[in-house]
Amino acid sequence: ATLTALTAAVRTATDLTPATPLRVSGANRYATSAAVANRVMTPTDTLVIANGSDGKWADAIAAGQLVAAGGWPVLLPDGSTLDATVKTEIDDWVAMPGSSLRVLILGGPASVGKAVTDYLLSDAVGLVPANLRRVGGAERYQTALLINVYAADPINGPGLGFNTDSIALASGSSPWDALASASWAASRPTPAHVHLVPSTGSDAN
Repeated sequence: ATLTALTAAVRTATDLTPATPLRVSGANRYATSAAVANRVMTPTDTLVIANGSDGKWADAIAAGQLVAAGGWPVLLPDGSTLDATVKTEIDDWVAMPGSSLRVLILGGPASVGKAVTDYLLSDAVGLVPANLRRVGGAERYQTALLINVYAADPINGPGLGFNTDSIALASGSSPWDALASASWAASRPTPAHVHLVPSTGSDAN
């Protein structure tokens, strides 16, 4: 119903090329992340992997502005396993001629586990350890800080123009505000950081 209403809302009486709705989805959240990644990934991308299980959204959300600025694909496996659809998408990316074979994992081993890293470093994928980077802290707020530090690192960072001139603060208690700000932050002349903070109290990060 929402899709029908949106399609109708953008039409005008003289519109000869009405909007064509496109739904990108999968059987579950892991398959949906793979379907979205499939539409955007290119060989030169850094592949981003974050936990997609219940209640583990913070790491992926904290990197929203980073992946938007890079146009990078994001895969969301269940943290403890490697979903078949996510594995297939990794294989497709590896098979692209000229694939960069660079992977950024968000969160510590408790967030994205050994099953994922073992497969990435296996002979089937061929990723070298130097091209597998993990950014993770003791909890979501520290991870968000470390993602922003990585984004602005002039030597070992992604080279996407981030600096410390613009920093937006968003609640780390729910994903919606930070998610909504990601495209705004990435589209600024100098991409802005989005940092997760507690809704109440203070945070040392």
